[in-house]
Amino acid sequence: MIMVTMIGFGAALFITPQQITAVDKGGNMAAPMIAQFVGGGAGTLGGDIFLAFVCAVAFSTIIAVVSGLILAVSAAVAHDFYVNVLKDGKPDQREQMKIARISAFFIGAIAIVLGIACEKQNIAHLVVLAFAVVASSNFPVILFALFWKRFNAGGIVTGLSVGAIFAIGVVLVSPTMTYPKKIAADAKKIVEQLEKKQASDGAGRQGLEGSGEGAG
Repeated sequence: MIMVTMIGFGAALFITPQQITAVDKGGNMAAPMIAQFVGGGAGTLGGDIFLAFVCAVAFSTIIAVVSGLILAVSAAVAHDFYVNVLKDGKPDQREQMKIARISAFFIGAIAIVLGIACEKQNIAHLVVLAFAVVASSNFPVILFALFWKRFNAGGIVTGLSVGAIFAIGVVLVSPTMTYPKKIAADAKKIVEQLEKKQASDGAGRQGLEGSGEGAG
């Protein structure tokens, strides 16, 4: 997360938010664009190599993470839910594999639909929200499992449900969700003020350099 923050600051300083949002409204092209800038800029050999490298790493990482998550969720549905809950611990290996494949197909389809729907959203923001929901769901379960001897399956389901609902509810009532236009307007004002300050500082430096050359 520290590296993501530093890359974001570097992209905002050297690329500017306007150029980033012109390419992608969600700001997801900040890392490839700053890599291209560090390599020498658009149209240069170094810039193209850096851009291709970052894009390849991002693509391979996304494929690995998504495939791992789909396999983990499908295995959980087939083994934990189907075998232990529906079949009462009496598994049929052929049916278990069939359920795992079907669940992987539907989970992948849902992920594709959600990905298309969130195409213009900021990926880092969505990842942080997902981590927040997961952490809020798992924390009470882990805490009670460690320190409460009478903790059972009903408590696990309750802890997961309450934690997830609480986290999602907090997100829904947050300022970004309740009045996003005001948040966007405030952010735009800050960006405009920084741009004006940079322009005035640049003009001041040029004036000082011009006066110095005239005096020389």
